[in-house]
Amino acid sequence: MMKTVVRTIFLFAIAMGVFTGCSPEPEAIVEQSAPEEIVEEKSTLRIDDNGLNMIMSIPDHIDQAEVSSTYNNVLGRSEVFLGGDLMFSISEEDRSISDLKSDLRNDQLFTYKFYDEGTEALLYQAVLPNGEEYLYQYARELNVNGKQYFIHTDQDAEYSLQRIKMLKSAINSLVSIQ
Repeated sequence: MMKTVVRTIFLFAIAMGVFTGCSPEPEAIVEQSAPEEIVEEKSTLRIDDNGLNMIMSIPDHIDQAEVSSTYNNVLGRSEVFLGGDLMFSISEEDRSISDLKSDLRNDQLFTYKFYDEGTEALLYQAVLPNGEEYLYQYARELNVNGKQYFIHTDQDAEYSLQRIKMLKSAINSLVSIQ
């Protein structure tokens, strides 16, 4: 009897193998799509101090952990820190680039070279009375939802051209969040 059971199981296993080997299996459908373009997302900082509602792209070479924004109640402005001494301020005021140029022209100590002249932005360099080129600064005016903002690099810091270009890149990436 045991032989009969083993033989039946053996024949059953062979039969199953034959039937499954002969039946056509549906082919797996493989969808191929065009290779996706990899878009690298930039790190951003949301600046929402005292009603200011903007977002800024953080330059790649800036450590994201060092980036912050605070509102200075004493001076009435948002201060954005990009690590180290890199800082710029955003204040709601009717000051324009024309006003800044006028103030710089009336400076009693320095003379100034204006670069990137435009109606809404200015990169400039201070020059000492002996002709020695001293430091760079950048300023921009920005209208957001009917409010006028004046953005300026830290005027107490001495920035090289390379560092001012980093700040300029960050400042120019500011956009309003609706």
